[in-house]
Amino acid sequence: MLGDSGLILLTLSPDYLISDMNDKAESTFQWDRESTLDKNFFKVFLPQESWQEVSSDIEGRMNTQASVDLETQTVLNDKINHFFLWNLVKESNPEDESVLGFLAVGQDVSDLQNAQSKLREKEFLLKSAVDKAVLLEEKLKEYH
Repeated sequence: MLGDSGLILLTLSPDYLISDMNDKAESTFQWDRESTLDKNFFKVFLPQESWQEVSSDIEGRMNTQASVDLETQTVLNDKINHFFLWNLVKESNPEDESVLGFLAVGQDVSDLQNAQSKLREKEFLLKSAVDKAVLLEEKLKEYH
């Protein structure tokens, strides 16, 4: 039903159970479609200690918004921590506004997160080196 695109697409029931996924989701997570259906989205993509807090936050925001952005960290079969950016879009019944379900659109942003982390680390090292050079220059001026 969802077809293939460059994005991860999941359909979720009103209680956030996975009801369908596209081929990209299946290949990215190395899931068997049948074993993933009816699993809770939050329990699949969030660490156990944050399930309740994040799911309550998302559910609360979904009461007043048509879509919500969410960033998750998930360890895949490659044993590497991956970062995913999600947009959850609510599908409502136009007659009574009841929630029919959600479309979860995801993208693996791990490369971007890792590059940003390395950039912050290099900025810190550069700032430390500059600070040390300034101190050294001041000490040298004291001796001359």
